[in-house]
Amino acid sequence: MTEETKEPVLVDPVMYEQFMKYQKIVRHALAESLPGTYFICGEGGKKDDNGLPETIQVCPAYGADSGTITEYVKVERQDEEGST
Repeated sequence: MTEETKEPVLVDPVMYEQFMKYQKIVRHALAESLPGTYFICGEGGKKDDNGLPETIQVCPAYGADSGTITEYVKVERQDEEGST
């Protein structure tokens, strides 16, 4: 809302989607200076046909001594009849 009119400001949905993408890029590019930012800091295991590793290591902040290892679970999309 603007202060003068108290009317809601409409934002183009495409521009908003782009803004959200850029915000995520900036947050992860500047992870060392922004609190609450995480990033992928390692990988392990074999890679699938898409190049994704079996596990990834997620760190809570740049230079952190701790992190978590997350296992990749492949989820296949099903059509309306229930077959893959």
